[in-house]
Amino acid sequence: MNSNNSNSMQENEDKSKIVSFHFGDYKVDQRKFDYYKFIQDRLIERYGKFKSGPENMKEEYDRLKEENDNLKEENDKLKTNYSMLLMNFEKLKKENDRLKSLPQNAVSTKAKCHKKGGTPFSSLVINPDKADEIMKLLHKYIKGKTDPQAIMKPIRAAMDAGVINKPTWGQFRAEFGEDRVKSKSSLQKYLNDDYIFDDESFNQMKKKFKETGI
Repeated sequence: MNSNNSNSMQENEDKSKIVSFHFGDYKVDQRKFDYYKFIQDRLIERYGKFKSGPENMKEEYDRLKEENDNLKEENDKLKTNYSMLLMNFEKLKKENDRLKSLPQNAVSTKAKCHKKGGTPFSSLVINPDKADEIMKLLHKYIKGKTDPQAIMKPIRAAMDAGVINKPTWGQFRAEFGEDRVKSKSSLQKYLNDDYIFDDESFNQMKKKFKETGI
């Protein structure tokens, strides 16, 4: 009995120590509050102090804004790279379309020229941005011609107009076909400054090349 009475008295004494307080409209048990405080302290030890309040909200806003600015900058870089890739793709597509329009023997010869380390005829165009237009014009003037002088005239007109440099024998054959002109001496003769073209058709070609190449 004495033992039971002692335990009962101890329980009553513990209960009397329990303190409660009000938080707003809520009545809070001190013992529960201490327990939750203990849990919160352990969480803070493990994960760090909880952020709250206007100051911390501003810090978070600034951090997110900085991340957003970085992402925007990265996005702009990607857009620039994409534009450059697209531009290169369009150039390659134009060159591919141009090669498709050439006679088959000219294309195969051009491939041989590349294998040997030669540079294509189009690299002779002074303004790379106008290379496609100049090459189309050359092919237009040379198409159907069989006489060496008539074949070389448009090339010489383009040279005198200042839109292309003088081609080599290999570059000419690679671009316009191996069988277009039989002799290398024809190229040397008609593309040499000593040979004078002074007819009206030559002057018209020269004018057209100058307008196109600038």
